[in-house]
Amino acid sequence: MDPKKLRTFLVQCKLCFQDRAKAFRQDRARVMFAQSYLKGMTLEWFEPDLLNSGNPADHPHWMDSWVHFIAELQSTFGPHDPVADAEHQLEHLRMKDLYRVTWYIVDFNCLASQVQDYGDGALHHLFYSGLPDHLKDEIARVGKPLTLNGLQALCQEIDAVSQSVDLGRSNNPNTTPTKDYEMCEWWFTSAVSREDVLRRGRGDLHQQGDADRDAGYSWGTGVMEDEGDRGLDSS
Repeated sequence: MDPKKLRTFLVQCKLCFQDRAKAFRQDRARVMFAQSYLKGMTLEWFEPDLLNSGNPADHPHWMDSWVHFIAELQSTFGPHDPVADAEHQLEHLRMKDLYRVTWYIVDFNCLASQVQDYGDGALHHLFYSGLPDHLKDEIARVGKPLTLNGLQALCQEIDAVSQSVDLGRSNNPNTTPTKDYEMCEWWFTSAVSREDVLRRGRGDLHQQGDADRDAGYSWGTGVMEDEGDRGLDSS
């Protein structure tokens, strides 16, 4: 089993257990259900104990305990240090210019849920550091939200506007191509104004950003690093 897929497998099992709570009240039923989906080397690891017809008292603890079964899977097929592995991936996660913000947020939040002792401020910094320059530029126009949720919501707003503009261009071949900065000027001077953004849950925007923007100073920070060959690179 691919260590990176183990977490997804356990999440899918948990969804099944929640959907059929009565059928999976007993740990043994949960273990047997999960084992029925194992293949290859993972199944072979448990096969000797499953085929053992000896004394039931000699059966391993994981046969009757979901907690022990998960521990067996994680110790044998999971990452050697899952927390350190997640921290490494989170700190090197980067988003390419042409990819959707939502994909980046999903990957980021998944890794963030696996690390320990990372406060909102640290996660906020890591998320912002992984953004491409064009998003950082647009964030600098309105001010950077102080919370991770606010920053992610603002990025999705900017991305949605960008996607709608790109769709309009593709539907109208006679339209003169619009540069990114022109699209952004349209956004912040149109009906979808900055004030609308603030009213829709962005009340935590950095107040200093207003003065900096009025003075013509771009205070976006962070430098894009090498993203590799993938759209979302966590190597």
